[in-house]
Amino acid sequence: MAIDALEPFDRWALADLERFSSEVRAAYEAYEFHTAYQLLVNYCAVQLSGVYLDGLKVRLYIQPAKSAERRSAQTVLHAVLDALVRLMAPILAFTADEVWREQSVRPAEESVHLVEFAPAKPERRDAALETEWDVLMAARTAVMRELEGLRSRKEIGSSQDAALEISAVDSEHQAILERHQPELEEVFIVSSAEVRAEGDAWVGAADEVEEGFRVAVRVADGDKCPRCWRYRTTAGTDSEQPALCAECVSIIS
Repeated sequence: MAIDALEPFDRWALADLERFSSEVRAAYEAYEFHTAYQLLVNYCAVQLSGVYLDGLKVRLYIQPAKSAERRSAQTVLHAVLDALVRLMAPILAFTADEVWREQSVRPAEESVHLVEFAPAKPERRDAALETEWDVLMAARTAVMRELEGLRSRKEIGSSQDAALEISAVDSEHQAILERHQPELEEVFIVSSAEVRAEGDAWVGAADEVEEGFRVAVRVADGDKCPRCWRYRTTAGTDSEQPALCAECVSIIS
């Protein structure tokens, strides 16, 4: 898929991949192998596992195989795999080669050690997009801190058991939240995410402002859909698929 056709979360992940790749290539060129190693570990553990892959699971699992939303995610995952396996090859020689040989899209070269690092693709970077997602990642940090409070009180297990409301003190940050409200469930990994404006009534009890955001978290309303694992008030309303939420019913119908 073309970059401008990707979902916003995927465009951010692709831009972040390009940032990370350029930093690793620079470390190798400077013979700073310890820096390359640290960048690889942090990217896999934090950006991929902790943010992108965790938020992406619902979309990958529930959307139809040929849907634009799922294809958007797969486009970026393919780019991530291709770049990552090349960048790790000098450090994890055997593992990288095994991954290379097992890719679903078979490369022409038999070994990863016969190819170069993925070339720089500056068209993947978007300064305005990345600035907006820096704000969303800061909001995510504030949200995760509040969700951990619910989890420690054993009111929820998974973050998908929760619903949240959020607002930003800064007006520009508030506008960013409002523009990206459709992606917030995926980014925060919750069943419901509502952006509240000044003067709006809050369903939950908003906590003190933290990191520039006011967040209220609570146990989500409705029943848990066994297909997407999100709590929905529409779950159980379809006579033919009584356990599923309306979105999942529409997908499988």
